[in-house]
Amino acid sequence: MSRFLLKQKTAKTAPTYLPVSKALGNIGNQALTEIELLIKAVESLKPTENVFKDYVFPVVAPFLATLLGAWAGYSASVRKQNRDNHVQKLHALNKLLLQAESCFRCLEAIKDNYSESIDSTPLRGMSFGPLVLDYERADTDVSGLVFLTKSFSGNTKSVAENRLAFNNLPRIKQIFHNYNQVLAIWEQRNIEVKPIFEKLRKDAKAGVVEGDINDLFKKIEKEDVAVVCHLSENAFKLTDAGLKELLGLMQELPDLAKGCFKESFLKEEGGIIGYLNEPSVTGKILKKVPDIDAETSIRVFGADISA
Repeated sequence: MSRFLLKQKTAKTAPTYLPVSKALGNIGNQALTEIELLIKAVESLKPTENVFKDYVFPVVAPFLATLLGAWAGYSASVRKQNRDNHVQKLHALNKLLLQAESCFRCLEAIKDNYSESIDSTPLRGMSFGPLVLDYERADTDVSGLVFLTKSFSGNTKSVAENRLAFNNLPRIKQIFHNYNQVLAIWEQRNIEVKPIFEKLRKDAKAGVVEGDINDLFKKIEKEDVAVVCHLSENAFKLTDAGLKELLGLMQELPDLAKGCFKESFLKEEGGIIGYLNEPSVTGKILKKVPDIDAETSIRVFGADISA
């Protein structure tokens, strides 16, 4: 009994095995589950379908890129064109200011020939001979300065003020037209006075008219002298007026034109030409010629030659 029990106690139990079909089924199920998980993991990595992103954007993107490029090119072209226009305006303005200074210096040089020597006598126009007038006519085309044009308001006071403003193109044009007229008068005086002084140079007085008027009229026809004196008086007045107008233009127009340009642009392009005002010099230049003695003129010529 005890031997049996001992044997029974030490006896090994045999392992149990599943049937082959069942074991294969479990393995298949386990493998399938892992594949399904792998498939789900892969599918989870796939982005969700987006109609705009997948279909619309690829079609629209090239068009938008082309449109953006065209807009950028157009904007750059407009900016360049605007800058070129401002450069042309600035050049036209500075060209006019340079011309104004040239005309001013011309009239200044003409006036230096007589300003210190003439008095109020009616024969003062005969006190100097022909002048050297190697000067060019001023260009009266101011169309390049149309950006300066100021609109006139309806009331009479504003219209009058605007017409006298130096950014009013008709006035600027008239200033240079008057300058050309002054030169024309001086040239005509040269033509009239030249033969007279050629006759007077034969005398010891060397062309300077002094002494008795009747003695002068014995050598020169009174009518010829009257023509020279009349042209001289007109030239004196118009020269003084032209100097004043041109100086005002050079002083005031740069300040009026600054509002038409950006400050940064003016710094880049060199700015607007200005005029350095010297009161002592300009005061002497702008000093008017004395008025002629009308009574003496009537007594000598029978009329006021300054009228």
